[in-house]
Amino acid sequence: MAENPDQTNYHEIGKKLDIIIRLLAQQIIAQHETIETKAVALRSSGIMPAEIAKICGTTPNTVRVALTLGKKKGKKKHAR
Repeated sequence: MAENPDQTNYHEIGKKLDIIIRLLAQQIIAQHETIETKAVALRSSGIMPAEIAKICGTTPNTVRVALTLGKKKGKKKHAR
């Protein structure tokens, strides 16, 4: 059964958007040094932990821990 041309177009658009998102994510993380700040910046951009892990070359669990630590540090800064 042949694939619907509309489905092919949506698939191609999805692939191109994924590339754009990854390029933008690389620009974001280039501005940060630690996994914590990278993870927080990417998460604040709407990227989920599993995807952040792929972008940063780590595990989703490491990202979750980094997000938790980053939030705690952020709260401490605002409390001062």
